[in-house]
Amino acid sequence: MTWSGRVEREGLLDEVRIEDADLSGVDASGARWLDVTVVGGTLDDAVLDRADLSDVGIDGAHATALSARDGSWRDVLVTGARIGALVAHGVRWDRVTLRGCRLGFVNLRDSRLDGLRLEGCTVDDLDLAGATAKRLAFVDCRVRRLELSRATLTSADLTGLDLGALERLDGVAGLRGATVRAADLAALAPLLAAELGIRLA
Repeated sequence: MTWSGRVEREGLLDEVRIEDADLSGVDASGARWLDVTVVGGTLDDAVLDRADLSDVGIDGAHATALSARDGSWRDVLVTGARIGALVAHGVRWDRVTLRGCRLGFVNLRDSRLDGLRLEGCTVDDLDLAGATAKRLAFVDCRVRRLELSRATLTSADLTGLDLGALERLDGVAGLRGATVRAADLAALAPLLAAELGIRLA
């Protein structure tokens, strides 16, 4: 069903398709989206705090900033998005995939992530401080700055992350439980040394 209504705070969207809509500034806090598809359009300064998204696809939407704090996302696919700042700390994400996205700052602090995949994405700053992440995976991705302080990774696959492109890595201990390519350890060495206060001669 093609959507022709409004996105509302604590509202319900069920089995609808939203195309090329200007959703700038909408407040959908506490909303429930079930089997929803968003194609194109803008989400500048939209608010999805505490929203419950299930079986949702977001394709080609752009946003200077998007707030999605303390929400629950299940089986969500975001493709081709350009988002300046995604503030999503404290979320619970299960089987969420970001594919072909250009992201500035992504805040997933203190979140519970199970099955988060980034495929073909470029991220300037990825903040996973305090996050608990199971089955986190990167495929053909570049991240400039990565924050892992207090993070707990289980079965994390970083083999598809270009570690040579990392300019800063905070929270080295958060890498425990992650799988990296042996060839990438050399690229990590200067960042590990800086984090641990080791001087290289």
